[in-house]
Amino acid sequence: MNHQPFEDWLIEDQKLTPRQSRDLKEHLKDCPYCSALVSVDQVLKNASMASPLQGFTDRFRIKLAKEKNLQREQLLWGLGSFGLVALILVGYFAYQFLTNWLVSPVDVFVNLITWLTGISVTLKTYGSVGLVLINIALGIIPLPIWLGFFIGGFLLVLAWVATLRKLSYSVIARRLT
Repeated sequence: MNHQPFEDWLIEDQKLTPRQSRDLKEHLKDCPYCSALVSVDQVLKNASMASPLQGFTDRFRIKLAKEKNLQREQLLWGLGSFGLVALILVGYFAYQFLTNWLVSPVDVFVNLITWLTGISVTLKTYGSVGLVLINIALGIIPLPIWLGFFIGGFLLVLAWVATLRKLSYSVIARRLT
């Protein structure tokens, strides 16, 4: 049985032509699904709105203020922690830098060149090893399997983001209730 035009007419509450109205009445006589839609629609239209309990807006405003204060407090703790870590790191590197300056400038220059050379050699070595591993993997694993890995990884990331989003909304909703 084709419900589509009738279902659309019922759900969208469209203005019907006389012919459409007649066709709908005929269809409702034979179709329990569409008849149920009509009865549900009537129940929903006749339902009275529940009024909130006394002081609802005040309780909501208080909870909203608490939520904002909690978020502000978390932000301040996070920024404070970040600032403390940054201060410790800056202090550490300043100490390292100043101890090198207290020795001769030649030692500072030699230490800097040694450090930059070590970083350069390390990055080049890791890059070479990575390229060799990628070339080996590309030769061993066929392209459809790579595509499967990438698509699977994308879907996992997508599911992870959706889960985090849903969880964050439920945590906010729980705090407001």
